[in-house]
Amino acid sequence: RRALTGISVGGASPLIYSVLGDLFESSQRPLVSAMVGMGTGVGIGLGQGIAGFLGPRYGWRFPFLVVSVPALLCAVLLWFTVTDPERGGKEGVVLAKRQQMQQQQQSLSSFAENEHHGIVHEKIPNNPQFETTSTTTTQHSKIQKMLNETIKPHIQTFHSLLKTPSVLLCIIQGAPGCIPWGIINTYLNDYLSQDVGLSVEQATFVVLVFGVGTFIGQFVGGAYGTHLYQKDVRYPNLLSGTMAIVGCIPLWILINYDITPENDDTKAKVTWYMLTSSLISGVGASVTGPIVKATLTNVTIPTSRGQAFALLNTFDDFGRGLGPMFIAMLIRTFGSRRKAFNVGVGGWILCGFINGALFCTVVRDEGYVQDVVASRMMMLDNGVVVDEEDGGGEEEEQRDLLEMIERQKEN
Repeated sequence: RRALTGISVGGASPLIYSVLGDLFESSQRPLVSAMVGMGTGVGIGLGQGIAGFLGPRYGWRFPFLVVSVPALLCAVLLWFTVTDPERGGKEGVVLAKRQQMQQQQQSLSSFAENEHHGIVHEKIPNNPQFETTSTTTTQHSKIQKMLNETIKPHIQTFHSLLKTPSVLLCIIQGAPGCIPWGIINTYLNDYLSQDVGLSVEQATFVVLVFGVGTFIGQFVGGAYGTHLYQKDVRYPNLLSGTMAIVGCIPLWILINYDITPENDDTKAKVTWYMLTSSLISGVGASVTGPIVKATLTNVTIPTSRGQAFALLNTFDDFGRGLGPMFIAMLIRTFGSRRKAFNVGVGGWILCGFINGALFCTVVRDEGYVQDVVASRMMMLDNGVVVDEEDGGGEEEEQRDLLEMIERQKEN
């Protein structure tokens, strides 16, 4: 039952970020991703508090029942109050076309005059450019088509995603980045109390302050990443890469600080010094998250975002599992937790350089997405039906679409 719960919760994350991509423009996505990340952090903290308070009194099953109530309430509210967004409705070219159409409509005095001049009063449909066919279909036929699909188009979609440089960088940056998180989540509390010399309460508080830093860092990454994106789409990735590397320094200070206090006052002063290091490290480590998720949204076409985030989450979860194992291997190799942790923290340096490499790829890949969206809209305007039922797959379709838009440009 716990495994089924994990599967259901894990499947929600790619869907959430895919829908957010259809609800918000590209410049707003870093901040929105940060808000989701902060909400997740608050939820984890509340869940741990509920489990710690109710579990000993009412048994371990009762907290699961309690936390399911707000989830069910949110699901009911979502069902009755939220409508499905336009697929790709917030892409730049779609917004530009909508604005152009509104200007055309405002310049004409009446609907009859529109017809006389051959201008069609048309709202951008709910996603015809991203559906497999431009003709209207019933809900039953859509479900039937979904059931009849083979796995081949999905494999081709994953293949297309992994051939996109920015997508590949967004995915692989999480592997080295998870190694220091393995230190923090699994070993740091015990290390601070056993090896550094803090009391258990002080070590716990230092780790808690790191968590506060991650909350602040996510907000900084979202808010300042949004500001930088409006200046240049490449700047947020420089910020995320730089902060990942900078976050190593205070964590190294925290790991390598020795205390042999002779009295409680000395120990308290050292603890304040370590709290500062922990806070700064938490900020630096968490700026990357919302920017990476926003970047991944911007460099994937709307119909592929769910698969893209599924890949990202799979690699992140894999890294979270291997991180503590890798650190354990380092401890066995060096014979010292401190040496192993010093090496492991370097994972953020590699993570930072990979994030920085997005500076060189994100403009091209975001432009590619906008070209694909624009070409699909052109095909609809020209009465061309986009159909993938023969298993052509998204990759072949995108090539055809881009060839068409190049022909349009030449003409």
